[in-house]
Amino acid sequence: MKKATLRHRAEYTLVVIVRGVVRLLPDVLSRAIGTVIGLTFYAVDRAHRRVAIHQLRAAFPTREPAECRAIARDGRAPFLVTETEY
Repeated sequence: MKKATLRHRAEYTLVVIVRGVVRLLPDVLSRAIGTVIGLTFYAVDRAHRRVAIHQLRAAFPTREPAECRAIARDGRAPFLVTETEY
């Protein structure tokens, strides 16, 4: 097993802190924060965005590229909303 790098530890610590703070907030606010975080990661994380779009294009060859991009974008926000709920 690989050793955790300083970057991984810092990312994990940030996630734990955000989850702890968000748990104290009302559901409406935590969902909004989760959506913003999800959309931010979609915009910033180019490598994973490309992978998601590529996989959607392979799974749904008849869909337009713009539709696959929209599915990838819209799928990112709910994932992090769920993460902030628990």
